[in-house]
Amino acid sequence: MNRLLAFVRVFTIAVATISAGLAAAKDMRFPEKGEIAFVLHIGDDWGATPDNSGNLILKAPGNFAGLSLSVIEDKASATASRDEVAKAILAAANAKPFSRHAPAAIGRVKAEAYYSTMVNANKVNLVVKLIIVQVAQTHVATLTVLNAANNLTAAQQKAIDDTVKGITLTGVK
Repeated sequence: MNRLLAFVRVFTIAVATISAGLAAAKDMRFPEKGEIAFVLHIGDDWGATPDNSGNLILKAPGNFAGLSLSVIEDKASATASRDEVAKAILAAANAKPFSRHAPAAIGRVKAEAYYSTMVNANKVNLVVKLIIVQVAQTHVATLTVLNAANNLTAAQQKAIDDTVKGITLTGVK
């Protein structure tokens, strides 16, 4: 009986250790201050670095994809049509005008997704998915997904999807 209990304890510890390794993640808030912010629950293998423009850049392991998160206080953009906001953001990024758009969400907050393409500084063709939320006629929150235009593996696409699912907005009523 003691051996069985010892085995069960070792097995339970092993399962807990493996599960913890599989579920390893970090929690973040961006921006750190302010009422409206992204709350992130992302894998430890994803990099997260603020850039010089006030965005948070997430990089997938192996750099097969990147995400950019931004919260901007801008009454003009917060009250303009989402199509106009998307056009302005894509133009500023030197991306092509959006080819289509569809309803989307960041967490449970309704949004609009705009699809485009662009070529980065390394001459790599990228697919762009820009998700826009206008908040309280004062802020715009965007989540942009960028990945190489060549086909992603199923595991890479799942990693992107899981990461996006782990991002929510707080301060949105």
